[in-house]
Amino acid sequence: MQYFQHSLTCCCFALLISQSAPTNRECNAQEVSTRIGYTELRTNLPGGRHANTSTSRAMVINLDGSGKRALVSHLAEPPDTWTQFAGWSPDGSLAIIGNGWQDPDNADWEEEHKTFRMEPGKWRYDSWLINLAEDTLTNVTEVDRVSHYNAVSFTPDGTKLLMTSLVDGTSKPYTMNLDGTNKTDVSGGSNGFTYGFNASPDGKRICYHENYQVYLANADGSDKKHVVTGHPFNFAPTWSPDGEWLLFVSGEHYDCHPHIVRADATSLRKIADRAGYSGVTEFLDVPDFHGGSSDTPVWAPDGKSIFYTAKVGSCVELFQANLNGVNERLTTSQAGTTHYHPKPSQGGRLLLYGSKRDGARNIYVRNLANGAEQQITRLSKGRAAMWPHWQPQPVANRKTNQYPAQIRLTRIDTKVTHYATFQSHNQKVVANKYGYFTTHIRDRDKPYLAQTWRLSRSTDQGASFKTIFQQTDATNPPVIETDSAGNIYLIQVDFKSGDAFLYKFDAAKDFLDPRVTTIPGGAAGKYAMMLDEKSQRLFFFSHNNSFHRITLDGTVEHRTNLLKPGEHAILQYPLLASASNGDLHAAWTTQKHGVYLYWDIHHMLTRNHGESWTDFSGTPITVPTAADNTGPSDQISSSDEFEFHTWLSSMALAGGKAHFAYMTQTVPPRENYVRFDLASGKKDIHIQEFEGATNRILGLDGYFVTASAADHIYFVGNDSGYLACLRSRDNGATWEDYARTDIAFSLYSIGGFRKTVDGAIIGTFTNQKQGKDELDFLSDVYFFRIAAD
Repeated sequence: MQYFQHSLTCCCFALLISQSAPTNRECNAQEVSTRIGYTELRTNLPGGRHANTSTSRAMVINLDGSGKRALVSHLAEPPDTWTQFAGWSPDGSLAIIGNGWQDPDNADWEEEHKTFRMEPGKWRYDSWLINLAEDTLTNVTEVDRVSHYNAVSFTPDGTKLLMTSLVDGTSKPYTMNLDGTNKTDVSGGSNGFTYGFNASPDGKRICYHENYQVYLANADGSDKKHVVTGHPFNFAPTWSPDGEWLLFVSGEHYDCHPHIVRADATSLRKIADRAGYSGVTEFLDVPDFHGGSSDTPVWAPDGKSIFYTAKVGSCVELFQANLNGVNERLTTSQAGTTHYHPKPSQGGRLLLYGSKRDGARNIYVRNLANGAEQQITRLSKGRAAMWPHWQPQPVANRKTNQYPAQIRLTRIDTKVTHYATFQSHNQKVVANKYGYFTTHIRDRDKPYLAQTWRLSRSTDQGASFKTIFQQTDATNPPVIETDSAGNIYLIQVDFKSGDAFLYKFDAAKDFLDPRVTTIPGGAAGKYAMMLDEKSQRLFFFSHNNSFHRITLDGTVEHRTNLLKPGEHAILQYPLLASASNGDLHAAWTTQKHGVYLYWDIHHMLTRNHGESWTDFSGTPITVPTAADNTGPSDQISSSDEFEFHTWLSSMALAGGKAHFAYMTQTVPPRENYVRFDLASGKKDIHIQEFEGATNRILGLDGYFVTASAADHIYFVGNDSGYLACLRSRDNGATWEDYARTDIAFSLYSIGGFRKTVDGAIIGTFTNQKQGKDELDFLSDVYFFRIAAD
């Protein structure tokens, strides 16, 4: 038993729970689970550790704090017994409940001698599986019992259980079937104290620590390999979601720090320092001879970063670090505040964690994009909510062959800047009788004054692309349009001169030697362009508030400022859309004054090419008008969203309706679909969960595509890293799954052509890859094509 006392310092009090990173299977699911499993207990009862831990109860609660209830309470009815929430199955259908008992005389002995004595007859710990939907309960550790003390978890594919058991005073790892049969020792014949058992995402390998040294092995325990760190204390190894890395803490006991190592035990590196934090969070308010619960780092679902806790003054704060050791502090707290047990959501947008504030330990959730925090449990001083677990969302019916259409991908460029297709609302993909055309940024310098942009062309429906023009300027990705003759119109801004430049690539010249004309004062970081075929005019709207009407030969015939700063916010991201009758619609996202916060979304339209403007109802609007909610323009976003990032992804006009899609980074975040009736000027649909049966759109980027088929409209967006497409066959009244990639990406700036062409939806996105710094270009640009109606 000599190792056991120390090992428990890094467990959930007396529980040997194996840890797991969010797996690829889990990340296939919807981004936000609405239910949390956790444990509640008293923390200040007299009598020491056992008096308080025996009050532990397994609980579930909804993300908004509703629906709180205890699970299998009858298991804790006998004296000196308790339950603990220990995890979920990968599909979220089963919960793992730990059920413990201790002889009170033994508890007194442990308090007196300040050590554990976990012998048969003095302790018992079993693990149960509960099916919440069917209300069934199974003690899988009782079947073919190997020990009086057993803790289990699931393999990443959910087909097996991992078990850590105390056998003759030594911790042993096992695998077994879901019904508890076929328990197999996978320790490789070792007699060392082995736990922290974790399976690789593909289920072929395992990792664990034995006598505080990390080991790798095959799933059956063979081919055991020691990860040599040179440190006496190595603890809690977990696999990265792609199975390429292990994360664990290494150093001295109570002075250990996050390290990673490759799956072949090479490339060991320290990526964060806990700055004096012991890595143990105290969960009791009475003297505890054991010292608390381990607080170990966890993987982000994309495997590109980790979350961990570290000491800052008298606080323990939350941090995020990438694999190169660049870290970001996530919380700044009042003196004495501590945070513990971070758990990212499946898509990585939310972070669940515990925090002790004013003597009470509660569970909170944080939106990682904007830092908004929401309290979930509301316990008072002397009580604790500990060890939270997101319930995974089901992943059934997500195979791509079950969708009406397939997505074909072509990599256009590689080793490019991470924002290569920046501004998805800018049309950077068009199609005409001469092929498909796209623009993107390849690389840049640090001050954004030398950025190489490229115009590419495909003549084989996107199977391959060839660069037809490349130039370096102080710019962002250019926006493009095409006319019925097949000519390409491209606008590129220049931050140095303050002007924008219109390039006309003449189809008759095979798109060589473009004619360039100047758009004075048109330069801004964000912009949108629209070509109206009937009037033979281009419209250009920049986030410096300027609006230009330009003839196709490059003459600026009208310029005005559409907007001015409002009381709360200024213009940030402009959009344009053209109706079949020639009406031009402008919409925009605002940014709150002096704060990085996208405030609200607005709209107005013109029926005379920008000479005058109205709202949906036809009420005149004098320009420049206030950009925010203090002006008379149509407000698209809701008033309860002002203090959350709210970003307009796309606007389209089809079937007498105006369609809008925008994300609000509330907790949890939501993707909104809003439809206005053009005849009445009234909003007739607002959906806050933009989804089909399985595809759930949730992201800043995405775009509508109108089709030749009556009442058909599509939306392409981000579903937890998977490129996904929804289809409506009733002009937005209902939406259904249409297509989805079978692999996930680090999706950024999904944008494309506004209408179907050649019976297809086309677009591009950046697959972001993080280099050692901002000028280490490793990202890819992809083109996609989806067969459409």
